[in-house]
Amino acid sequence: MTFETKSNEKEGMESPTPENNRPSENNEEFNALMTKKQAEMQDYINDLKRLQADFENYRKRVERERTEYVKHANFGFLREILALLDSVQSAVHKLENEKEFNQGKAVHGLQLLEKQFKEFLKKHGVHEIQAQNCKCDPAVHEVVLQGTDNSKPDEMILEELQKGYLLHDKVLRSAKVKVNKLDSKIEK
Repeated sequence: MTFETKSNEKEGMESPTPENNRPSENNEEFNALMTKKQAEMQDYINDLKRLQADFENYRKRVERERTEYVKHANFGFLREILALLDSVQSAVHKLENEKEFNQGKAVHGLQLLEKQFKEFLKKHGVHEIQAQNCKCDPAVHEVVLQGTDNSKPDEMILEELQKGYLLHDKVLRSAKVKVNKLDSKIEK
C-alpha cells in the first residue's frame, strides 16, 4: 500500500478505482444520453451542410450577377458612341452628296466632330495629358525621339507626336514626345 491509499483508508474514503470513475447512471441512461448526443451531432452536421450549400448558391449567384453586370456595363457608353457614329456618317453622307467640294465646310464639320468626341471623353473622365511646354515626366510621357534645342532646358518636350490621355488619374495612353537632350549635359 502506498501512503496515499493509507491516508484515504484512515479517513474512511475508498481509493479511486476505474469503477468509481464511471458515471453513476445505468447502461440504459448512458445509451439514451449517447443517442441524444448523436442526434444533436447529426443536427449540427445537417446545419453545416445547409450552410455550405447556401454559401455555394450565394457564390454562384454573385458570380452570375457579376458576369451579367460586366456584360452590360458598357451599354450606356456604347449608346453614346453610336450617337458619335451617326454624326460621322452624316458628315460623310453630306461630303459624298456635295457637288462642289468646299474645304471650309469640310474642316468645320470635322472640327464639330472633334469637339463632340472631346466632350464625350471628358464626360467619361478622359483628359488629355499636358505635353507642350513642360518637362518630360516618364509616368505620363513616352520618349520616342530626342533632339537638341539650346534655347530650351534639358528634358523639355520639344514636340508632341501623339496625344496621351488619363482616365481620371490613371494613364490610359502615354503621350509620345520628342525631348530636348543637350549635348553638354553629361550624365554621371
